[in-house]
Amino acid sequence: MLFNAYQLIIIVVFFILFALVKKENIQSVTFFNKDYTTIMRGIAILFVVLHHVGNSSGSVIFTPLGGIGVAMFLIISGYGLHESLKKKGLNNYWKNKVVRVIIPMLIVEFVSIINECDRSGIQDTIKHLFCIDRNWYVRYLFYWYFLFYLAVRLLKKRYEYVLLCIGFVMLVSLPEIEAEQSLSFVAGIFLSLYKDKINLTRRQILAISIILLFVGSSCLFAKQLPIIRTYSGTMVYSSIQMCLKFSIACSVLLFSSLLFSSLLFSSPILQRGVAFLYVTGIMSYEIYLVHCKLLGIVYANNTILHLILFYILTYLISYMLYLVDQRITIRCSK
Repeated sequence: MLFNAYQLIIIVVFFILFALVKKENIQSVTFFNKDYTTIMRGIAILFVVLHHVGNSSGSVIFTPLGGIGVAMFLIISGYGLHESLKKKGLNNYWKNKVVRVIIPMLIVEFVSIINECDRSGIQDTIKHLFCIDRNWYVRYLFYWYFLFYLAVRLLKKRYEYVLLCIGFVMLVSLPEIEAEQSLSFVAGIFLSLYKDKINLTRRQILAISIILLFVGSSCLFAKQLPIIRTYSGTMVYSSIQMCLKFSIACSVLLFSSLLFSSLLFSSPILQRGVAFLYVTGIMSYEIYLVHCKLLGIVYANNTILHLILFYILTYLISYMLYLVDQRITIRCSK
């Protein structure tokens, strides 16, 4: 419990340090504009890191945050992919995915494989590179990239409903960790399609946020019951997990739109503090790839010094990887 409290303290310290020294150019934060989704990716990856580090220390208090963070990522990814489709169609579709997703993953995996050369055979190496036994999120994301591309190519219209049906098929057929995210990516697509047609007041958004939080919290409570635990590994349990993660993810996304739009620019200090979330969001994918490789630091040594070392190295190496990714992206775009 104390170890997890240290995690939160470190994140708060980072927030305060950014508030004192960092001035990021955040122009405006409105629901699902670029600055908003960047900040949300920052919150989402912190949820995932808190979950993984907590589990490495033997604690389960932050366990739900991992799936909630992934759900937020997938909703934002689905939304962004469809927004890109509206602006430029499927031009350079796969090129962009390879450059922005596959190449960074391969860089990290190659370095990791070199480090593990005395413990990994050829079969293990192949599994690592193709995300068979690692980076399930990357593999799952590419399921949706492929299905989205296929649906748009073949159907042109109403493809979102086909993808929705596929999402329900995933719920009953995929492993639990993937099944519980079966509607998140599709939800982002629907949001892109119908966002401009939805006109909610701030009070309505707040009410919906509270209801979604209540639904998710109820599912979290329900899954602790012994009778519900007996359904682990079944569609029933995956459905409860999906409702938990998806509901709270949507609640966070909605409530944050109110919070940042009303409070962010009321205080210069708060705006600078949010720069920590913004910068974290910019390199969130790199943080995802890197932090998994560094969890051994806290797994073997549950001390505050090792925890600080873990977070410093995670951000430092992620930033270096981000710079490399940017250079590759620029070169490939010429």
